[in-house]
Amino acid sequence: MIKDKNHLPTSYSYSPHPTPHTPHPIPSVLPDPTDSTTIAYLRSPQAIRERCGQLFDLACANKLQYFQCDLSQLDRVADYVIQITRENYPDLAIPFHSRWRHFEVGGRSRLEALEKKLAELSPLEQAQAKFDLAIISVLLDAGAGSVWRFQEPGTEQIFRRSEGLAVASFHLFCEGMFSSDPTHPLQVDAIALQQITAASLSKGLQVSSTNPLVGVSGRVKLLNQLGQTLPLYPQLFGSDPPRPGYLVNYLLEQATNHHLAAPKVLSSVLTGFSNIWPGRITLSGINLGDVWHYPALSLSPPPPPTPHSSPSTNSPNGSPTRFWSHYRSLD
Repeated sequence: MIKDKNHLPTSYSYSPHPTPHTPHPIPSVLPDPTDSTTIAYLRSPQAIRERCGQLFDLACANKLQYFQCDLSQLDRVADYVIQITRENYPDLAIPFHSRWRHFEVGGRSRLEALEKKLAELSPLEQAQAKFDLAIISVLLDAGAGSVWRFQEPGTEQIFRRSEGLAVASFHLFCEGMFSSDPTHPLQVDAIALQQITAASLSKGLQVSSTNPLVGVSGRVKLLNQLGQTLPLYPQLFGSDPPRPGYLVNYLLEQATNHHLAAPKVLSSVLTGFSNIWPGRITLSGINLGDVWHYPALSLSPPPPPTPHSSPSTNSPNGSPTRFWSHYRSLD
């Protein structure tokens, strides 16, 4: 159980001595930092597992500044999760936690209305539109603050925070704010994204002096940067004009016998969207996205492999590079 030492659940005790566990193996040696193989590795599930494994070992050894993992509490936590789950979902039919479900908040079937709007499109075009909507809505979903609210047109219902941003972005999408083609409003394209301003986004999100939204300028920069990034990857986002939704086409091409490997999805997302995040670590001019420096990994080298584990044979090979032991990739 990962616990903040200063904010422990009242129902659990804190033990300063976690139970022993099998340490994770030393991650495979990375190639020269200028090699593109290194970038591919840092964007892989393998890198995520290896780096998170190191942090887990440090947490179990009580070597992190703010967190410790006390495995002796694992059974109690599991029992508590099972109890809460059965109380809320006795039939165990647990719905997905997703942006798509946020569009149904307040008891309204907005997605049913969207399906009707998309009915004349082909199944592929419908999938592209839904990708556009989901991606743009997720990118607009950051902390809204405690004051902002969105009053939904038509129902006059009030929504706040993530639910409010979901409903607001849904209506903006349906109104064609993210499309540069008035004849095809139900899309998100690079041209329209680059033209979004703080004034236009504020109007769409009902921002005012009495209804302030935290981070308007940051959201605008993110959408503008997305508009500038999409044309850089025509193999992922197409052209004339590029759209996030065209990622559907690329993923279909990557499928084998109607099966799509999850690492291919992750790789395409990290490759296509890493550039939109400002101020991140770069390597050979490539924005690595959610890759961060964590000093504890350089101060505490990972334990040696156990007799029953070994580094993956799919790992990149090369000379030792201590520099990269400072980094981990986040999923």
